[in-house]
Amino acid sequence: MLNNDCINECTGCGACSAACPVKAISMHESVFGNGLAPMIDADVCISCGKCEKVHYSLQSTLKRSLGITFGAKLMDEKLRAQSSSGGIFSALAYAVLNDKGLVVGAAFDSNLVLRHVVVSSADELAPLRGSKYLQSRIDDGVLRQVRAALIEERSVLFVGTPCQIAGLRAYLQDICQDNLIAVDLVCHGSPSQSVFDSY
Repeated sequence: MLNNDCINECTGCGACSAACPVKAISMHESVFGNGLAPMIDADVCISCGKCEKVHYSLQSTLKRSLGITFGAKLMDEKLRAQSSSGGIFSALAYAVLNDKGLVVGAAFDSNLVLRHVVVSSADELAPLRGSKYLQSRIDDGVLRQVRAALIEERSVLFVGTPCQIAGLRAYLQDICQDNLIAVDLVCHGSPSQSVFDSY
C-alpha cells in the first residue's frame, strides 16, 4: 500500500492506479484542491507493493534526464494556426497514425473535464490540439491501452507533462519502449480541475 511519502510526493500521474492488479487505487481531486491524488480502498488492497514500486521508479526517473530537447514548428501554416506551440504535435501524430499506431493526448470531455484519451485516426486529433493549462486525468485504462499496444509492437505517441511521462515510463518499466514516442511539454505548473471549475 502507498505510504505517506508516496502520497506527499504524488504528481497525479495515475501510474499507481494502473499498476494495481485489483483496482484498489483510484485518482481523485485532493482535499486541498491542488490536483489529483490516489485514494486506496484498504478493503480491496492486497499489499502486493506494485504501487510503491511504480512510485519509486517514477521518482528515480524524474531525477534524471530521459532524452534530448528539440524545438520545431510545423511548415503547414493552416494546420499550425489550429495548433499551439508550433503545431509539431500534428506532424508527429500523423506519422504515428500512418504507421497504424495510437496517439494519446489531453482533450476536454463533455463536462469540460480534461482527460488523456487514446485516438487511432486523424479525424479524432482536433480535440487534442492546443494548450489546455490544466492538470489532465489519466485513467488507468489509458495506460493499459498504451501498454497493450507496445506489447503488440505498435507505435504510440504520448504527449503530457514531464511527471506524466515519467509516470508512464515507470508503469512501462518492464516492457520494451522502443515504439514509444514520449513528448513531454515544458510545464509551468498546472492548476487543478477544481480551480478551473470555479471559474
